[in-house]
Amino acid sequence: MQGQRLRTAIVLAFAVAMAGTGDAQTPAAPDTQTFAGWKVGRLMRITGPHLVVRSGSFLGARYGSLWFNTQPATAVPLAGIDSVWVGRRYGKQGALVGMVLGALIARAVISHQTCTGSFDQCIGSGTGTFFLGAIGGAALGAGIGSGIKSWSLVYPRPE
Repeated sequence: MQGQRLRTAIVLAFAVAMAGTGDAQTPAAPDTQTFAGWKVGRLMRITGPHLVVRSGSFLGARYGSLWFNTQPATAVPLAGIDSVWVGRRYGKQGALVGMVLGALIARAVISHQTCTGSFDQCIGSGTGTFFLGAIGGAALGAGIGSGIKSWSLVYPRPE
């Protein structure tokens, strides 16, 4: 009788221990609190066992679904989501690099130009070329940088 109780206790302890390890291997689906504080329009991508990779702009997480900002708005059940990635574009960095490169190119053009007018005309045209190169370079750099995306995993949290 004593041995029977001991075996039963060992089997129960083993069953409880195994149940805990099974939960750790399969993460639960995200809940609406996962998306608390997210701004509308944030670039995101989701994956799931029955989903094709879906990308779009974040609209909200309500009623057990993740909503994308499309026309009309589309919803994906949170229970079907395995991973959530956020995207980042590089428009600001591209504008800064483009502005510097545009200004340097304009400066190179200015240094090789010959000025036939008065000193004031040469300064005015050189400054205008410099700023036009900086503005044009910033616009071109912002356009190129906006087309570049990188993705970061936010759910499940990387360890």
